[in-house]
Amino acid sequence: ANKEKLYRPTYHFSPQWGWMNDPNGMVYKDGEWHLFYQYNPYGSFWGNMHWGHAVSKDLVNWEHLDVALAPDDLGAIFSGSAVVDENNTAGFGRGAIVAMYTSDGDNQTQSIAYSLDNGRTFTKYAGNPVIMAEDTPDFRDPKLFWDNQTRQWKVVLAAGQEVQFYSSDNLRDWTYDSSFGLSYGNHNGVWEWAAPPSTLWAATTGRRSNAMTFPPSPAGWITARTTMPPSPGATLPRAAPWPSPG
Repeated sequence: ANKEKLYRPTYHFSPQWGWMNDPNGMVYKDGEWHLFYQYNPYGSFWGNMHWGHAVSKDLVNWEHLDVALAPDDLGAIFSGSAVVDENNTAGFGRGAIVAMYTSDGDNQTQSIAYSLDNGRTFTKYAGNPVIMAEDTPDFRDPKLFWDNQTRQWKVVLAAGQEVQFYSSDNLRDWTYDSSFGLSYGNHNGVWEWAAPPSTLWAATTGRRSNAMTFPPSPAGWITARTTMPPSPGATLPRAAPWPSPG
């Protein structure tokens, strides 16, 4: 025990054993912060990707929970994000935690799973995958968020040498909207979407500016920025990374 305390980080989260990397699906619900993460429970190396899970009431002290998502016939469980479906738009149940993740099989596709017990267990949607792409070997890292302006769910995905945008009314049925990146920036690697926990909004010369940053692995970071006129009377706050518990 003393040796474990000596070699474990005191500031950074670490699993009880095994390999971890990208944080996934960070949400706040009913007094708990949820941290999901890329996890190999079978060794101290990358592979066998699951979603590990821990919760905290103060972001300092963490309780380790059982694996949230494990590989299936569609593939390993790669990175993604999660939302709390307060209005039951998906039909899984009011307040369900809904996760979208990349299924890494013969092709990379996007799948969803939901929890009705505050993340203790997840049920994978029977209609998975919910988003597919043809001839796109690197199609991954979905970032879910709710768009108040359109009253729809949105997702941003890394897709080869660009990022793609999709929309949905119910988190199950998705429509391709647009893409960005083929003619911009660095193309020396995959455009991995870093999936920051929030969308950052800023007021710029009377227009609303939506900025996103992602690394074309391994070349470095790129910031993409799109602008649109603000809605009449709209306020343009800078979103907090995670929602306030208050």
